[in-house]
This record gives sequence, structure tokens and C-alpha cells, in this order.
Amino acid sequence: MGSGPSTPSEPSTPAAPGDVPSDTARAEVDVDQVERLSHTQGFDADEYLVTRRDVEFPLTLHSRSKPKVEAATLNHASGEQVSMEVGEQTTRITGTTVWLRVPADASVGRYTLTISGKYESGQPFEVTLKRKVVVLFNAWSEKDGVYVEDEDWRQEYVLNSNGRVFPGNHRGMPWNLALYRPDCLRAVLMLLEEVSRLPFSERRLPVQVGREMSALVNVQDENGVIVGRWDGIYDNGRSPSFWRGSGEILQQFYQSGGRPVSYGQCWVFSGVLLSVLRILGFPSRSITNFSSAHDTNRNRTIDHYYSEDGEKLSYLSSGNDSIWNFHVWNEAWIARPDLPAGFSGWQVLDATPQEESPQGGGYRAGPAPLKAVKEGNSVPYDTNFVIAEVNADIKSFVVEDGVPRLFKVDTSTVGQTISTKAIGSHSREDVTDQKHTHTVLRCLGLAARSISNFNSAHDAHFNQAINKSQRDSKQVEMWVEAIS
Repeated sequence: MGSGPSTPSEPSTPAAPGDVPSDTARAEVDVDQVERLSHTQGFDADEYLVTRRDVEFPLTLHSRSKPKVEAATLNHASGEQVSMEVGEQTTRITGTTVWLRVPADASVGRYTLTISGKYESGQPFEVTLKRKVVVLFNAWSEKDGVYVEDEDWRQEYVLNSNGRVFPGNHRGMPWNLALYRPDCLRAVLMLLEEVSRLPFSERRLPVQVGREMSALVNVQDENGVIVGRWDGIYDNGRSPSFWRGSGEILQQFYQSGGRPVSYGQCWVFSGVLLSVLRILGFPSRSITNFSSAHDTNRNRTIDHYYSEDGEKLSYLSSGNDSIWNFHVWNEAWIARPDLPAGFSGWQVLDATPQEESPQGGGYRAGPAPLKAVKEGNSVPYDTNFVIAEVNADIKSFVVEDGVPRLFKVDTSTVGQTISTKAIGSHSREDVTDQKHTHTVLRCLGLAARSISNFNSAHDAHFNQAINKSQRDSKQVEMWVEAIS
């Protein structure tokens, strides 16, 4: 809960004697009341008043000279300003209470609030609230691009600080999101206000803010939060398996002045991004995909080439295409007015630095609409990469006289038991059907092409050789992230 009403502020510019009444208006808010109206109880940062877009809250100007408010302005450090809606005013002997509404399309971030108007005498006044005002997205407002109708969803996906990730097994492990630790809010504001290159005008767009955060949680392009490492050497840092929550990571990042924290792998990136998204107000969740494809050339397949004896020809294989035994990313609930109708809802966001995005560059992924992933529809952002992660076919080719011929197509390995934390419990919810798509015709067509390539005797001989080769190279083909 908040720490009570803020200390009354003085006028922003001193007035000459006699210009204004001796009891100059002082601005004050009931922090607890604002937090209740805003669903921000628990953000206990003494220097901030934390609210959401499209929230109306009361502010009191203490003065016996009957101030009348004419304007309320949110002033950003960039010089940009956001005008608040001035609502009902009630004047009493001790002052005036005015209701102010944050615009539903305001850019999220940190502001200084100034209130101006005139006293009953006609003299102008302007006062500044001592607390900085933090504006977040609002899943309770139908006017906001992150709105969700279901209150259980809002309680789980926006306000719940108890998360769960599933790195490598179906049991999963608790992940403390630490949403209400003061330094976590400060760290998120540091990312948004100091590290991010996102223009102020685009910080009102959930699509762009979510995309930006997927880049800022890793260090590949900006001075982000986490350094990724997969070689097992964790000198001068912590093993990824050390972390059990986002709090220590975000606190260390903030208290060090924005120095990246070492080290993380996919479930750590996902856990921290989940904290960042929920703090900003996105309904969001962590997703684990077992047997997850990493398609480096964006053709939605994992291609392997073999000699006639079944030896894998790595020099012909598609870049570094591989299958992770699991991979963890995030989803956020976002409207997509930038796309045709039907693509709003869950959007994939991935902070693990795998490939540079072909749409604007940088190591980021998403938001990719879940509907587009299931339908195989290539729309912004980075949907092709996500489609491959859950739906890629594994194609095996045999090379004869320098000519590759399709021998085998595996349509069932990739995208197994896609999992998330269930609403209101610590159990696992299987969401595979929300992403996976295999049609009978597709499978039959691929099988027919495979059979036509070789006669049955050759098939049997080659299958034996290729299976042995795959067993021998299992560790090479799979990037294993293990919890110690």
C-alpha cells in the first residue's frame, strides 16, 4: 500500500509579494485511494504516485482562497506534455477537490504533474505535485489496447507476483516475479526512460512497447538487463540455474546504474520479461515449448543432409538449424489495430537473443499474433520464426551425386506439450492446441513425396544408417539447457 498523502508542494515559481494570496494552494493526493482506483496497490515506491491510463482520481488543493482548476498537465522529461481531463470540482472552506483523468492513449512512463488555474480573486496559480506520477497500461479499461474482460485473467496475468516456469520438465518451478519490490518498478522505468530508444509518441502503443521490452531484457543491442550464456562457463556471474525470481536481477540492474546481470538462459529471460510486462500493465504469461525448433534461415523447416551411408553432412545443413529440448518465451494480450481484424489477443514476445529480427533489426521477437502462428500466416512481427519454433517439419535429405533428395519428413517432433502456469494455481496448463497445426492432407502429401524418392529396399538400408547417425550426433543437434 502507499505511504499516505504526499507532502504538500510549493508553487513551481516564486510569486512577488501581493501577487497571490498568503495561503498559496498546496496539492495533495490520497495515495491509497488512487492506488485502489488504479489497481496499483503494492507499488510501494515513496517517490511515485502509480496510476493507469483512463483512470480518474481526486486531487485536493488546500487553500482558503477558493482555487478553480483550469488545467492539469503531465510533463515528461523529454519536454512532451499530456493534458489530463479536468472533471468535477468541489470547493470547501479549506480548499478544492478536483477529479483528474489520465488519457486512455497516454504514453506510459514517469511524469511531473502540474495544476493551474485561478483563485476567486482572479489571480493565477500553478502548483506541482511533489510525487512523480507513473502511468501504466490499463487492462481494466476498454479504451486501452491491453484490455481483457475476464477479472480472473486480470488478477492472474497482471497482478499476480507468483509465477511458474517449466524449464526442462513438466513439474516446473516457482518464479518470484517481485512485481511490488520498489527497485523493480524503478528498474522498469530505467529501461523505459533511460535505456530505450523508443520515441515518446510510440510509448502509448502496447505493440511497440512490448516489442521494445523484448529487446531490452537482453544485452545484444542495448545496455539491457541480462547477459545470456550457454557454454557452461559462468565466471564473474551466476549460473542461470541460480536464479529463482526476477527481483534480485532487476534490483541488481537498477542499483548498479544499469549494468547488465550475468547470466541467463531462456527461462530467466522469460521470467524477467514477464515481470517487466506485468509491471507495465500488460496481461502476460510465460510459455514453455518442449522440442522447440530454432530455424536460422526462416524457411520454417529444420533441414538435415546425409550421405548415402547415413553420415550427416554438416556443411550442407541449413546454417545452425537445431532442436532445443525446450525453449521458454512470453505472451502478452495486446490489440493489433496495425493488422487486419482477428489478430488481436495473445501475442508471442521472446527476449532470448536467438536471431536478429528481419523487421527493423535487433535481437528481439514479436509481438507475433498467436492466431497467425497457428494458421501459418506471416504478419508482423517475426511470425515466421515463431511458426517454425512450434510447427517446423524436420526434413532429412540424402545426397546422391551432389543432388539432395528428400528422404524423410518428421511432422510430429517439434512443438510438444506447450505449457504455462494455470490461472489461480501452481499447476501446469497445456496450451499446445492454441499454437499447433497439423492437417491430414499436409502430412499425407509429405509422406507421398518421401516414399516416391527411394525404393523400399534403399529406404530400409538408409533408415538404419540415418537413425544411427542421429543417435551419435544427438548432443550436437540439441542445445541443452539444464537445471542443475
